[in-house]
Amino acid sequence: MKDKTRGEIYAFISAILLGFSFIFSKLILEKVNLETTATIWFFFAALIALVWNLANRQIHEVFHLKTKFWFILGLLGLVNAAAAMFWFYSIKDLGPSMTVFITRFEVFFVILLGVVFLKEKFYMSEWIGITVAVIGVLAISYTPGMAFQSGILIALLATLFASIASLLAKIAIKYLHSSVLVLVRAFFSFVFLAFHAVIFNRLEPVPPSILYALVLGPLFSGIFGFYFMFKAYKHIELSRAVTIKTFEPVNVLILMMIFFREIPTIMHLIGGFLIIAGVVLLTKFEKVKKPIHILHEWWHKGAKKQQLEQLGLHNKLVKHYDRDNIRHTRQHTSCTESSAEV
Repeated sequence: MKDKTRGEIYAFISAILLGFSFIFSKLILEKVNLETTATIWFFFAALIALVWNLANRQIHEVFHLKTKFWFILGLLGLVNAAAAMFWFYSIKDLGPSMTVFITRFEVFFVILLGVVFLKEKFYMSEWIGITVAVIGVLAISYTPGMAFQSGILIALLATLFASIASLLAKIAIKYLHSSVLVLVRAFFSFVFLAFHAVIFNRLEPVPPSILYALVLGPLFSGIFGFYFMFKAYKHIELSRAVTIKTFEPVNVLILMMIFFREIPTIMHLIGGFLIIAGVVLLTKFEKVKKPIHILHEWWHKGAKKQQLEQLGLHNKLVKHYDRDNIRHTRQHTSCTESSAEV
């Protein structure tokens, strides 16, 4: 299996698992405030991740990190904590369905960040898949006569911070095992969220009836959801991995039907179909180069003349370079003659 295909599968699995976070967070927020929810959520995520890394003996990676790298991980935790606070607020204010659709605009933030900071390339053909998927998101999000709500702005802020966290995770995953990065992300997020909750005296007792949600939510999303997403980052571009997550709203719609008996509207069904179609189109498009560009890479990689001749490509490549050399010589001669006339 190609690395690219493996990365796309990991991203798809992550999208399914992360959908559960919207359901469990709604169940929890009905009983306790968002500060308590966020703090306890990441406490269990860090605890489960710690046990997991001790069991698979990957915890040693933490003790061999350079001081400079800890700054990146700490920043990841801080940004992720901010994203979590905005995200829980949006869940409480708008509900899971609207939040998951608005946060899919993460695609645009991530593409911009990836192109600027990671020097990733995005080809015009891939914009077709993105455009179709975004139209699906807009179709699902559309409500006639809906006024602007503060929760929409909060959801967009959550999306922005989550995009920055994804960029930092993409950088960190080059040096850490996926499960270790899950642990570090959860631990630093818990530290910042707990500090915020204690300073503002926002912690409150947690009813035993929702403890299952406080364990299963972080397990499905905070642990395994991000584990597979981080593994996807190892094999494919950040922008492609996040775009595949556009499938997430479809999963949330299904879960909302199961847990809360919310029936999707016709626009929801149309939007869901477009999202799936967009993701399929994106994963099918290849980054195609012109044949002469491929030959150019082979030439500089030291491809032997015999190998190129077997493919019937050697003469074509030589002619290409001869044509470039003739053009360059003519330009040089023209410039020389002009100088002589002066």
